[in-house]
Amino acid sequence: MRHTVYKLFFAWQHEEEEKWLNEMSAQGLQLISVSLCKYMFEEGESGEYIYRLEMLEKFPSNYESIKYIRFIEETGAEYIGSIMKWVYFRKKAADGGFELYSDIPSKIRHFNRIRTLIAVLIPMNVFNLFNMANLYIRTKDVTPVILFCLMVLLIIFLTGGIIKLSNKINTLKKEEFFRE
Repeated sequence: MRHTVYKLFFAWQHEEEEKWLNEMSAQGLQLISVSLCKYMFEEGESGEYIYRLEMLEKFPSNYESIKYIRFIEETGAEYIGSIMKWVYFRKKAADGGFELYSDIPSKIRHFNRIRTLIAVLIPMNVFNLFNMANLYIRTKDVTPVILFCLMVLLIIFLTGGIIKLSNKINTLKKEEFFRE
């Protein structure tokens, strides 16, 4: 039997999303497809799969990304799908552990890719703030004011995501330093 679950995760919450997918697997619900905020599960054996997520440098249709996905599949993992640059993999738990990052520098690079994505969104929203302010000045309509306030909240929210990612990166850098 199939189950559809709608859930929202933000880019900096990929570890929480991964944990949630593995908890769903432990309950016997195995992810079979994914789209924006929509997860399709199929009933299966409890804990049958281990799930991992990754944000690629390029879109999954890019030649380099295709090569990478095939490489991961050669390890016994299965490519489930993608949302933009995010890819979803699963591997049978019976086949042993499943990690995408074998070292701290690769984890740091991954967090940096996510942080860069969010950092690009902030100036775009600041530009939209100026457009909303200009629209309000010209029309005196209240709608741009509401949109302006929502964009300010979005910028604060995105900045919080950058701060969380930066903290994770700094923690990993300290851990790497102490391991050397």
